[in-house]
Amino acid sequence: MLAPVFTGALGSTEVARRNWEHFAAGAGVAGITVVCGENVCGIDPSWSGLEGQDQLRPDMDRRIEIYKRWHRGYGEMLVQMNVEDTRLGSPSTSSTSTASRPSS
Repeated sequence: MLAPVFTGALGSTEVARRNWEHFAAGAGVAGITVVCGENVCGIDPSWSGLEGQDQLRPDMDRRIEIYKRWHRGYGEMLVQMNVEDTRLGSPSTSSTSTASRPSS
């Protein structure tokens, strides 16, 4: 982290969804932490799968990929979760384990 700064949690609102790229790009280039707020998967109309099984999470994957595109090696992406996210299996999203690594 280049500076001890982080964004507010940008989660399950339309404003957060629509403006994620701007926040993620700014955080990635500036080397600060960007926080993806809770319930992103829960409100994703493209979400598919059954509770406890592997699921597609298009909006979460989109957010992770955008951050990785702009990440320059400093800072990180944190994903805030609530009980609903845990019930839906959001922690098992495969891309999240590499979200804070620089893209190759």
